[in-house]
Amino acid sequence: GKLYDLLLSGKLPHGYYLLLCTAERKLEFIPAKMQSNRYFISRDCTVFGIAHGKKEACEMICHIMEQIYVEQTSASVSDFA
Repeated sequence: GKLYDLLLSGKLPHGYYLLLCTAERKLEFIPAKMQSNRYFISRDCTVFGIAHGKKEACEMICHIMEQIYVEQTSASVSDFA
């Protein structure tokens, strides 16, 4: 879709956040504009989702955590993918 194309081009509008699973299997979210930052580029991360605003990013992480630990009884974020 459009958001995915904007993500690939590095042109997501201000206010969007990327939900990531890091190499250490931790969930975090960063402003989408940081995707072109050297720090982000050098990290081994998987993008789990795109959220509009911090509130939506937090809600998405809470939802993922519920599914991982409650519904799936899994101990790993990477197992969720």
